[in-house]
Amino acid sequence: MSVVVTGIDHWVWVAYCFFDTYFESKDMVAEYDQLSGTRGRWKGRADPLAAGLIDADKPIWTPREYFFKVLEIRMNQVLREWNGIFLWVEKEVKQYVWRVDFVGGVWVLFYLDR
Repeated sequence: MSVVVTGIDHWVWVAYCFFDTYFESKDMVAEYDQLSGTRGRWKGRADPLAAGLIDADKPIWTPREYFFKVLEIRMNQVLREWNGIFLWVEKEVKQYVWRVDFVGGVWVLFYLDR
């Protein structure tokens, strides 16, 4: 994901957000359009850049504040995804128990079936 906020001053600016949807991402603008009034604490339109957690009808007007709020929301999303990956890898690794012994002058790795 890439986020860019650019403009000529604090009042004239635009934000762009690009997502890699190759790995079955469900992050589509159309989905946020359908969330209007149903997600979070707002009743208005969902802001797609902020994963629907900012009400687009009550925008954050300053570009720096908006950028850092979007960054905070998206970094929390990345953290949740990495935690999920970590837990999955940990579960898969725990399926196997290994023992290392020094046998005949050579280190040998043994698989112990549970």
